Amino acid sequence: MALLNEFSAHLVSDTSISDVVDVMLSEVCKLTGAGCSAVFLVDDRNVLYRFQSLANSVCEPDPFVTKAADWVHREAKALGLPPRTKVSELSRGAWPISVDHSQAGAVEPRRDVFIPLQTTRKQVGVLHVGERSDGRPYAATDARLMVSVANQAAAFLERKYLQAAAVQVDALREADKLKSTLLSSVSHELRTPLATIKAAATSLRSGNVSWNSAARVELIVAIDEESDHLNRLVGNLLDMSRIESGAMKPQRQWNILADILEGTISRMRHAIEHHRIEVDISDDLPLTPVDHMQIDQVFTNLISNALKYAPPGTTVRFSARVQEPDLLLVEEYNEGPQIPEEHLDRIFDKFYRVTAADRVSGTGLGLSICKGIIEAHGGRIWAANKPNGLSFFFTLPLTLDGRHVPLLPAETESAE
Repeated sequence: MALLNEFSAHLVSDTSISDVVDVMLSEVCKLTGAGCSAVFLVDDRNVLYRFQSLANSVCEPDPFVTKAADWVHREAKALGLPPRTKVSELSRGAWPISVDHSQAGAVEPRRDVFIPLQTTRKQVGVLHVGERSDGRPYAATDARLMVSVANQAAAFLERKYLQAAAVQVDALREADKLKSTLLSSVSHELRTPLATIKAAATSLRSGNVSWNSAARVELIVAIDEESDHLNRLVGNLLDMSRIESGAMKPQRQWNILADILEGTISRMRHAIEHHRIEVDISDDLPLTPVDHMQIDQVFTNLISNALKYAPPGTTVRFSARVQEPDLLLVEEYNEGPQIPEEHLDRIFDKFYRVTAADRVSGTGLGLSICKGIIEAHGGRIWAANKPNGLSFFFTLPLTLDGRHVPLLPAETESAE
C-alpha cells in the first residue's frame, strides 16, 4: 500500500515519464524481490522499444525478454501472471488475461512476468518483472501489486501522451494563426509596390509621357525603388523561413565592419535621402568574423526600421567599440519615438509592432530577422530608450573557432 501511495503521488505531480518509470521499477523490485525489471514503450509507429531497465542483482542478458515483450504487445495478454484469488480486488477489465510463457515461444519454464500497459483506448507499453532473486515463484499478492502498478502507469502514460498531443495541437493552431497573419500582412505589403510599378509602367507605355520629360524620370525611379521594396519583402520572407528551419548558417569570415555598413548605406542612398546617417567607427577596430551578406541584412533592416519611425531630417547614428576582449558592441541610434519598457523585448517577435502600427508599412519581420541573424553569429540584440530617441544594440564575437583575428604579415620595402 505504501508503494501505491508513493507511486500515485508521482503520477499526479508534474513528473517526467522517465522519473515515474524509475520509481515504478525500483519499488516493484524492492517489494516483490525481483532481480530486475524493465518497461517497454510504444513509439509513434506503434513499435515497441525498451525504454528503461533496472537490475538489483546480476541479470544475465536474455533475448527472450524482448521477444516476449513484443508478443505481449501484439496479443495484449500477460505472461506468467499468477491467477487472481479475489475478483473484487480489481475489476475484471483491469486484470489482463495471462497465459504461460510457452505461448510466446519459451522452451524452458520461466518465472518472470510480462504485463501489458493497457488503457481504455490503446496499449502503451509492457511491464517486465524479472524472476525473484531467491528463485521462488510470485504469490497472488505480488500479482495484485504488479497489475495495480501497471494499470496506474498506463493511465499516467496516456495522460502524458494526451498532454503532448494537446501541446502539438496548440502549436499547429498557433502556426496556422501566424500563417494567416503573414498572408494578410504580405498581401497588403505586396499590393502597394505592385500598384505603383503597374501605374508607372502603364503611364510610360501609354505614350502620354514625353521621353525627355522629368515625369518620365520620376516614373522610372518609382519603378526602381518599388522593385527594390519588393525584393526586400521577398528577401525578408525567405530569411525568416531559413531562420525558423535552422538553415540560417552564417559563413563567417574576417571582415571590416565599417566596409559592410558603408556598402549598406550606399545601396540605400535613395531611401535615406531625407535623413542624416552618421557613422562613428574607429579605423583601428579589429576585423570581425561575420557573414558579410547577413550582417548587411541586419544593417539594412535597422536602417529601414529607423526610416519608418524617425521624422525626416533627423539623424540615424551608428557606432561600434570593443566591449570585451572577445566581444564587439554595435549601436544604432535614431530619433524615433520611445517604446514602453514592457514592449522592449517583444519588438523582436514576428509581426509584433508597437508604435504607429496602423500608419507605418511593413511585415513586422525586420527586427525578428535581425535577432535570428545575430544569435546565429553567437551574439545578442536588444533595444533601449534614450532621452531623445531609441537605440538598438547588438554584440558580435571577435573570435572564429576560438581564435582571434590572424596577424597580417608586415609589409617590407623592396630594395631599389
